[in-house]
Formats: sequence, C-alpha cells, structure tokens
Amino acid sequence: MKNQSVQLTAPLVKRLTVLWPWIMHSASTYGVDPFLIAAVAWKESDFNVNAVNFESNYYAKYCKNLSTSRIKQMNPAVTSASAERRLLAMAWGPMQVMGLTARERGYRKPHLSGLCGEDGIRMGTVYLAYQLGRYGDDIMKSLSAYNAGSVIQSNHETYVVPALARYSWLKAELHDNPAFGEGKGA
Repeated sequence: MKNQSVQLTAPLVKRLTVLWPWIMHSASTYGVDPFLIAAVAWKESDFNVNAVNFESNYYAKYCKNLSTSRIKQMNPAVTSASAERRLLAMAWGPMQVMGLTARERGYRKPHLSGLCGEDGIRMGTVYLAYQLGRYGDDIMKSLSAYNAGSVIQSNHETYVVPALARYSWLKAELHDNPAFGEGKGA
C-alpha cells in the first residue's frame, strides 16, 4: 500500500543514493534497520550530508559550562575550549548528530566536521542503536529520545509521526528496489 503523504523527490533520491552504502554499513555493524536510519536522515536533514546547525538552547544547557579538562578529555587535540564548546552544540551531517553526543559516544577524531559524511551516519546509528536498546526496540520511544536528546518528550506529532511515515514509506517503496534493497550495500 502506497503512502501518498510521503514521497521522495528526484533530488532526495540522488542524496539517498550517496548515503546508502554508509547506511548499509552502519546498519549491519550496529544491527539497526537501514530504512530506519534513512528515515532519520530524511527527517533530520533531507539527506543533506553537509547539514550543520548551531543549537543555542543546547549550548546553554549542556555545553556552555563544560570544563576545559572535560573538553580535553573528549578531544585532546583541542586548542580552544570556548570554540570547542560551540562546536559541541552543533548538529552535524545527515543525521544531525550533536557534537557533544558524538564525543560522549566515542567519536575521537579531532574535527567534528568529520560528522558531515560517513562518520555522521555511523555516529547517528550508534546513538539510534543506543536508544533502541534503552527502550527495548520501541521505535516510537527511540525516535523521540533520538530527537530530544535522550529523553522522551512531547515531540510525537512534530518528529515521531513524520519520521515513522518516512520509515514506512522507505521500507514499502524501496525494499525491492535493487539500488536500495536490504541486501544491497556493504
């Protein structure tokens, strides 16, 4: 059954095609449905590998008062703690992974800009897998927590429902497509 409210345009298909090998590799590595990973990337950035957004509320709540020693612990290559604090409050890449979340989940490359690419898919999948494990594979709760920073919030209509619609559409429409089927990729 086709979902008429959600549909990929030609430019989005082109972007997804670029991301698909990375999605498949992360899916097989971390045991997450590749169509769920793709749905998050679609909802977060329209599959934009170069998406970057500064989150001022996140900065104020989580990054502004991080100690220099904690920052150096997460990234020994840091030369400016104040600059790194701002970078930690940015959402990076197709899955819009927060810099601080990536660091807390083990991302140790010196530059967070690496999250605009394969590392962004990998770290987004790591975080999504964490939420799925945390909430017993409950996709709705896991999507809510992925979006809200590890806490289930009242983002059901604005985030969870649209992400689930994308997931359902991708799974139904692309599963048998030779370019995107679950057997394709890394």
